Amino acid sequence: MEQFESGRSMLEVLAMLAIAGIIGAGGVGGYTVAMNKHRANELIHESAGRALAVSQQLAVGRKLDEIDFGDIRTMIQGMGSLQISRFL
Repeated sequence: MEQFESGRSMLEVLAMLAIAGIIGAGGVGGYTVAMNKHRANELIHESAGRALAVSQQLAVGRKLDEIDFGDIRTMIQGMGSLQISRFL
């Protein structure tokens, strides 16, 4: 009477683990790159918004030393992203 073994060999399991590890490492690297790009875009967006808010204040005749820069963040949040993204 012959017995046949079924299932995967140890080598096949180790190969699959190695492949999964390589794919996982690539995923972590891709995630890091995406997060760095997101942070850079966030800084660009905020800088453009601040520049726009300052230029609007200068356009209405206020001098640079009269502008309250604490209000700039509030003005940016009130403008919305559509108005800011026109200048990017």
